[in-house]
Amino acid sequence: MNLRILKKLSKRAAPLLLQLEKCPYMGTLDHYPASRGEGCVQSSGFDRKHWDRCESAHRDLFRQTDILTEPSRRAGLRYPYVKLSEPDTCWDGTPLVGWSSGYETPEWDERTAWEYLEDLVFGDGMDVVLNPAGNGADVPDHDYIQTLRLPNPAAVLRHARVMVARMVSA
Repeated sequence: MNLRILKKLSKRAAPLLLQLEKCPYMGTLDHYPASRGEGCVQSSGFDRKHWDRCESAHRDLFRQTDILTEPSRRAGLRYPYVKLSEPDTCWDGTPLVGWSSGYETPEWDERTAWEYLEDLVFGDGMDVVLNPAGNGADVPDHDYIQTLRLPNPAAVLRHARVMVARMVSA
């Protein structure tokens, strides 16, 4: 996935989130488009050709997932290294959802609409099974089992529509 596809999937997920917000167990979300340089992306696994590149004079890395390379051709480079880092902000105009969390000192959390919808659908497809050997300390009393098979984004959107239909009929 790249940031362009994330933006397209978020645009498809935003109307479904608006319909799911009417559900009693969901809180209120603020919907807004991302502006340039804002909007945190929490998913990873972008193709390396979409990573951010910058020249670096130092061998130390800011994040553990960054990659430091020495270019094969040095024409036009001022520094000896090129640092590759996975993008952490989404494209301008990507639909975001935000909410306030916390009690005494509330903090602002935000995600892209696609990431939030994907978490809702994966959570809906989980079943809790009691573990007979559970003792609480070492072995948990229950296990989570994924009962839904969601191999691609189309399956996630299809199940989100099923969730909306189930909410409307209830």
